[in-house]
Amino acid sequence: DVARSFKDCAVVVEGANNPTTVEADEILLAKNIIAIPDILANSGGVTVSFFEWFNNRHEIDYGPLAPTREKVYRDLETYMTSAFDKVWDAYTRFRSQGVRDLRTAAFVIAMHRLAIAALPKVSGKTYRDPLRLGDES
Repeated sequence: DVARSFKDCAVVVEGANNPTTVEADEILLAKNIIAIPDILANSGGVTVSFFEWFNNRHEIDYGPLAPTREKVYRDLETYMTSAFDKVWDAYTRFRSQGVRDLRTAAFVIAMHRLAIAALPKVSGKTYRDPLRLGDES
């Protein structure tokens, strides 16, 4: 019902762990409204937790050299912008092959990364990223 009520709307950003329903997705697609999926829109907290984990794992001291709030925000913006750009790229590149929305594009990237990571374990060979969807980081 909510998706039907959108009038002059170009973008919808999903809330945490509360994606739109399949019916709402179809309505948004029909109205040409872009839905930024929850997995992308709400991953900032997990990303900052990763920064903290990394620093702890590498025993980086939180003394006078601790990252400033500005550095954390700058790093977060870099990571989030890169993630969005990769999802948008997959969305635009694979629309003709059935990728209809950003959620599907994010899943394409996730499945592609899993396949690239698993192939060497299965075949014993190293594979390059043939679709260039991911990066080595």
